[in-house]
Amino acid sequence: MLLAGPRFFKTLCDVARDHLGEAGARAAGFEAAIEADDGVATARAQDALSGLEPEMRERILAATHKRLREDPESILQHWTPPHSLPQ
Repeated sequence: MLLAGPRFFKTLCDVARDHLGEAGARAAGFEAAIEADDGVATARAQDALSGLEPEMRERILAATHKRLREDPESILQHWTPPHSLPQ
């Protein structure tokens, strides 16, 4: 199972800043989401996303996914080298 972690929440907050501006991201609650390291972060991010207009929410989620998908460090973080796979 792949859980949203600090990298996801940081990227989500960065993308929200790009689309909403610094004050908008803070007001929407995205910065609060990256400060927690448990289920609270997920709930805060969901609340922040729910408070947005549907079109903006979709834009932010799509841009977050794209940024994570194209980030080599993000990809390698979830990569299991062949020598560590069970035989």
